[in-house]
Amino acid sequence: MIGMIVAMSPDRVIGVGNKIPWHYSGDLKRFKAVTTGSTIIMGRRTYESIGRPLPKRRNLVVTRSGIADVECFTSLAGALDAVKGDAWIIGGAQLYAEGMRFADRIDVTYVPDRIPLEGAVLFPVIDEAVFEAGPFEKVEGEPFLKRRTFWRRIKSAG
Repeated sequence: MIGMIVAMSPDRVIGVGNKIPWHYSGDLKRFKAVTTGSTIIMGRRTYESIGRPLPKRRNLVVTRSGIADVECFTSLAGALDAVKGDAWIIGGAQLYAEGMRFADRIDVTYVPDRIPLEGAVLFPVIDEAVFEAGPFEKVEGEPFLKRRTFWRRIKSAG
């Protein structure tokens, strides 16, 4: 299974200034629960914003240059070829856009925060002709958040 996991605002904002512009501990706990034990794949800027490999996960970074003590790949396809088992693409925007061709599922948490679009990084539009949306669900411990149970691929992306 290849999935993408993301939290985004109503305007699809996922980041500003190489940071996530909100903090919801319930979302972070859920992210940890979903991705622990699997491989996570991220771009260099996402890795730098986290600042370290995330524990109990195989961390792969897609970058043109190496990073000491981190498994690096020059392409998302190369990183995916190295995966055994489940993989989650965790950002950034470029990797999400490319990941649309590979993902079986997209796990979206919707935050209510309105973030100015100037300088913001956006999640790509999810093509509902390619991915079927599941029902909205609550995020445990976070009354203002909702998530969409995995968008399931219903046909190949073009």
